Amino acid sequence: DTQADASLQDELDVVALRGFVWLRFPWGLEMRYQQDTAPARLANLKVMGWIAIFLGQAFTITDWMMVPDQLMFGFLWRLGLLVPMIACWTWLMPRLAPAARERGVQVLSWIFGIIVAAQVVRSQSPLAPAYLIALGTFILVNGGMLRVRFWNALVIDLGLLALYLAATMMLPNPSVPLMVSILITLVATSVFTLWGAYSMEHSARNVWLGQQHTHRS
Repeated sequence: DTQADASLQDELDVVALRGFVWLRFPWGLEMRYQQDTAPARLANLKVMGWIAIFLGQAFTITDWMMVPDQLMFGFLWRLGLLVPMIACWTWLMPRLAPAARERGVQVLSWIFGIIVAAQVVRSQSPLAPAYLIALGTFILVNGGMLRVRFWNALVIDLGLLALYLAATMMLPNPSVPLMVSILITLVATSVFTLWGAYSMEHSARNVWLGQQHTHRS
């Protein structure tokens, strides 16, 4: 225990000297941080998991307005795939490592996005291309409601932006001004939410470091 305490103190000293601009502590300190913050993070993710089930089905309304010919496609894929996956993930979360829980958020976000992109590409509705703006919803949910940590949020956002570009290239004769406008909106939304995620995580890590110094003083 004495050796472990000395090692932890060394890592605290390193962080105090170098800072943590990349939102990562030395390995031992990072593991301690993840363990200490895991219960609160788990509670938030469990609540948000059930809310995501409701919000996912709420997309049926916008499907009806924007891509009515893909209404059943979206409803059945969300109900038949996403709802069971979210329910299973929520049930498994207490048994998963913190990193695995965050990977689940990434996968579910991308599946949500894939369903929307597939609806747009398959639809004959003249409003279909504009429906790709719905991808911004997942960026906002991850950055706001779920409070996904910065690096995980960055991976999710890059995946959603790549999905947008892929769907755009698959559209027949897309309107360039419309697609560029949507892209700018999505990128701006991502930048703002990532900045918020970075700031919140940096602040949370600062608070935790202060607690460690207080406990050891």
